[in-house]
Amino acid sequence: MPDCDALHIVAHLIELGVVEGENALTWQEIESWQRQTGAELQPWEIRFVKRLSEAYLSESHAARDPDAEAPWVDAPYVVPTAKMVAMRMKAMMRGLAST
Repeated sequence: MPDCDALHIVAHLIELGVVEGENALTWQEIESWQRQTGAELQPWEIRFVKRLSEAYLSESHAARDPDAEAPWVDAPYVVPTAKMVAMRMKAMMRGLAST
């Protein structure tokens, strides 16, 4: 995974709970958390927390597909496993068979 220069944002997201069941965090939940904890996030930080929650939920839904690749699969430091290579080949073969 890439380096993160805003680890405090990730810490806030984790404290908030990342998602609520099958829903991304709402503006109201973030605002309530700020009130209850005394945290004072900047507007850009609040938007970032919201976007991270939405992105996390989106990726968690996409990951339900057994053929889904990890979002960091193209990172230069990730070495594909034999299973990953086999899954990609299988997907390619399916694609060729359907054309």
